[in-house]
Amino acid sequence: MFNQVPLTDSLTSFFASGWPPFIWNDPVMQIAWPKWFHFFPEFQCAMRTDDGKLAATVHAVPLKWTAPFERLPDGMEMYESGWDWVIEQSIEDYLYGRQPNVLSAVAIVVAPEMQGQGLAGEAVKHLKYLAKKHGFKGLIAPLRPSEKRFFRDMDINEYIAMRKPGTDLPFDPWIRLHVKLGARIVKPCLESVIISESLDMWTQWTGVTFDQSGLYPIPGGDEPLVVDVEANQGDYSASGVWVVHEID
Repeated sequence: MFNQVPLTDSLTSFFASGWPPFIWNDPVMQIAWPKWFHFFPEFQCAMRTDDGKLAATVHAVPLKWTAPFERLPDGMEMYESGWDWVIEQSIEDYLYGRQPNVLSAVAIVVAPEMQGQGLAGEAVKHLKYLAKKHGFKGLIAPLRPSEKRFFRDMDINEYIAMRKPGTDLPFDPWIRLHVKLGARIVKPCLESVIISESLDMWTQWTGVTFDQSGLYPIPGGDEPLVVDVEANQGDYSASGVWVVHEID
């Protein structure tokens, strides 16, 4: 059972441990993390074991979206899309007093020792329950494909089109789970996460030394890091996948 959870240092550590260091240090993420618990506390939830140990957390944000879901920002017509867009748009809507009508998943983290026990699916179900409880028309999610990092050179559209052998279900486990729980795939969201930092910082995050300009695969990265040694900068951008759970 997922219950609302307050922001604490231990929760922050738990959440950060579920992501590659550079994702946790996404500038948008760093600004938004404490705001979620102040602006949207009812959508920050956790599940604990019988002995009180943190097993999983789910994080979502409400926002206003009146156009068809097929027109969700995809990086083609506007600079931001996907994960970064959802986070910033939800905060902007809150500050301007716009009435939300959609819930967006932004993160689900499961403790390593609890993985493989169906908690991710239970988390998605809980978010659908919250969306229905609050009268929202849908649960959307700019998914970060869980195995895209093994196919860094593959276009996101090709990756989405891959199927699990012997089935008509998506190859990617995270996308596949959402589809099995009733979601439909809408389209890719290009440059869902964008992070630019100094090469020293990237070395600190990844353990990789950057001696010359070019493309570098990095641990946990869905796409290669674009390195400019002369500018002392590494630019990372990765695409996501929009899925939508319609709420009856």
